[in-house]
Amino acid sequence: MPVRHRLLPAAAISLFAAPVQAMPVREFIARWTAVGKLGEMAKLDPELRRLTNELEAILEAWRADVDKAKATGKPIACPPPPGQATFDSDKLMAYFKALSPAEQEVELKDGLYAYLNKTYPCPMV
Repeated sequence: MPVRHRLLPAAAISLFAAPVQAMPVREFIARWTAVGKLGEMAKLDPELRRLTNELEAILEAWRADVDKAKATGKPIACPPPPGQATFDSDKLMAYFKALSPAEQEVELKDGLYAYLNKTYPCPMV
């Protein structure tokens, strides 16, 4: 059940996204996997929308943090311009599942930030 999103500018993210709550990566893996087992029916499950909203809210916050850090001259990541990068949930899940059990206890936001910062490193100058 891959979900591919464009990394959207903040204005394009749903205004109805639920607020991000602390969730460990381990719990996200379990919930995402359970929804994935529904196959095509997953599209009808409200849990998929909740998890997707969670990811979108974190992506929006990450993009804002990237822009802030870039403005201070201390970039944390160098993604393509808004709307040009793609987000592949299969790659994210592979990254999360490869983490040790202790690493899977970090909050989803921290785990996703680590993944994105690793995926979009800044070139060495």
